[in-house]
Amino acid sequence: NCAITVALTKDETSQTTFVGGIMGDYYIAAEDAAVTTVTLSNNTNNSAISLTGETGALVGVSGIVARLYYCTPELTNCANNGSVSAELSASIEFHVTGILGRYSAVAGYNLTATNCHNSGKISANITAANTTNAYSSVGGCFGFFQNIGGGLFTIDNCDNSANIEVKATTSITNQLHIGGLAAQLGANAPVTESVNRGTVDYDITKIENLAVSCR
Repeated sequence: NCAITVALTKDETSQTTFVGGIMGDYYIAAEDAAVTTVTLSNNTNNSAISLTGETGALVGVSGIVARLYYCTPELTNCANNGSVSAELSASIEFHVTGILGRYSAVAGYNLTATNCHNSGKISANITAANTTNAYSSVGGCFGFFQNIGGGLFTIDNCDNSANIEVKATTSITNQLHIGGLAAQLGANAPVTESVNRGTVDYDITKIENLAVSCR
């Protein structure tokens, strides 16, 4: 039962950076992981969150949690009302979202998101070249979900009502996913009673692989 009512600003040029209104990062290496449940329930972020950086191998910024890795998350009644923005140059992989940025799972690890809502504007501005084939995402509620061999992602009664804006003034050579509700869910991801009500706008100079969904 957390609530944040102050603005967070993070200036970061290190290799890996995760900034979240409630939690930045939960990471367990695959070889060390048991099936661990991470519960985020009745959490609300009301702060504006921004991240700027000259470089970074992996960058995430989210209203609730930026990254969850090799665990079984249960996200229930989570809401982000603050704007979430990132201005990055030469970041190899980035995720900018309202609820959850990046999630990775293998068989036995399942994510459930129920009654999660985003009303904060989501924006990303990329100002220098990206030189790898990593996956990046910008989404109203959810970003990039990586399913490595059997994880299940279940999203129920979630919605985004905010606008999504992405601008890149340089070439991007990675895969960029943009979505209203979710940017990229992968296989084995049922979505029920969920909706996007915000607009999805992008202005990108050049990109090799782009996927956009208004859902």
